[in-house]
Amino acid sequence: MIITDNIKVITIYKQLMEHEDQIIAGMSSWNWNLFFQVCNDLGSQFNQPSWRMMKGEVICMALEEISNNSSKYVDEIGYDLEYMGSKIEVKTEKKIIKKNLDTKSIQLKNTRGVIQNFNKTFDYLLIINTEEPYVAALATWEEVNKKHQLKGDQIQCIIESENLKFLTKKSGLKIINNTKSNDSLKEYMRDGIKKWIRDIK
Repeated sequence: MIITDNIKVITIYKQLMEHEDQIIAGMSSWNWNLFFQVCNDLGSQFNQPSWRMMKGEVICMALEEISNNSSKYVDEIGYDLEYMGSKIEVKTEKKIIKKNLDTKSIQLKNTRGVIQNFNKTFDYLLIINTEEPYVAALATWEEVNKKHQLKGDQIQCIIESENLKFLTKKSGLKIINNTKSNDSLKEYMRDGIKKWIRDIK
């Protein structure tokens, strides 16, 4: 019975590792050049407090697009994307991955002063620099859970480079087509909102 149970455990572990390899290979093939062009074009347009939620919306929609719609932006509590049956939480910042390729301290959750358990809501954490060096990497839930700690009102973690699965070159990608859009996305959205309001009249 013990031998049979061990074989089952080994089989499940192998299946999980194969699935993880497929996810890493799939995400590595996404059009990261386009994604970083979007980040470059977006710049500081949505950095004001009232627009920050929209910045996350644009970034996750761009991720869906660069995956050729093989990922789905769902914006659920605790995760942002679904890909190959897995839940992906997205964290982006100018230099969230440092020069030594460890991450900065990543805010995973704001507890607002209430003691909370850190429950599993995602399978992988996608970590992306939105400024040069343009790097993207993946961390497993298990690694994030191991490293999470409570600091003040926040649950945070730092992931070392050896525990990250890099989806781009570690040295960062160079944008191939470095042309910027002449249009402001913020103004485009404002015009759309004004039109929507006028249409209600």
